[in-house]
Amino acid sequence: MHTDDPRKEAHDAEERALARIVRALSGGGPSSQLDAAVLAAARAAVERDNPRRRLSLRWGFGASAAAMLAVALFWQWQRPDAPLDEVAPLAPALETVPAPDSVRGRAAADTVRPQTRDIAPPAPAAALLSVPDATLPPPESDESLAPADWIARIRERLAAGQADDARRSLRRFIDVHPDHPLPDDLRALAE
Repeated sequence: MHTDDPRKEAHDAEERALARIVRALSGGGPSSQLDAAVLAAARAAVERDNPRRRLSLRWGFGASAAAMLAVALFWQWQRPDAPLDEVAPLAPALETVPAPDSVRGRAAADTVRPQTRDIAPPAPAAALLSVPDATLPPPESDESLAPADWIARIRERLAAGQADDARRSLRRFIDVHPDHPLPDDLRALAE
């Protein structure tokens, strides 16, 4: 930071000579009219060409436009599509009618044997999709399959409605692979 007063700086030889000439003139310096004219011209030039003022106006207009846009978007976002005071009418209450005996019997069966549903899982959907129009090779050809594929073939036979062939193939599977665990869904078929 420069702390020296610029009015007290040392002048070079030319400036000192010029200062002596100006002081030697009749008035000892420029007239007050000339000073006023120069100052007025400088003020007019500064006011006319003030980039800071133009920049601040642009920033002001831009900021106010952005604020108005943000307020408008927020207002539109907050406005609900439908009034909250209006509530859709409730559906009319259904009359209670006693259930027929056949439905009551099924409900009783559901409550008596809830464990039986948990024991047998549903057959995999992939096995149902892999059955090509129920034309499967004879059960004797299942012996050449790996144990997992053989079990899948037995399930395919069941899905195709060939319960007798599935039972025969399962018995043969148990004879060939006595130590292989039998899936839960095929245990009932083995008995």
